[in-house]
Amino acid sequence: MTHFIRFPDTETGMKALDDAGLLDGDQQFITASHIHALDVIGDIPDIDGWHVNYVGSLPEGWVDYIVTPEQPVRVFF
Repeated sequence: MTHFIRFPDTETGMKALDDAGLLDGDQQFITASHIHALDVIGDIPDIDGWHVNYVGSLPEGWVDYIVTPEQPVRVFF
């Protein structure tokens, strides 16, 4: 199941990714493993927030940032 996540801003999103172990030592995204998939969308014109799509067990605290887009453009199958 794809989780659609909207953080309030880039700084919050990057900290959440770092706290969840989804950034490597160079602060690059770890987009996939055997237990997760991460699609960083970033800013979307005319929509508030900084967006990622995520498959896997949600890291602690991320449930507060879940959104439900009416017509998602990017999903995992």
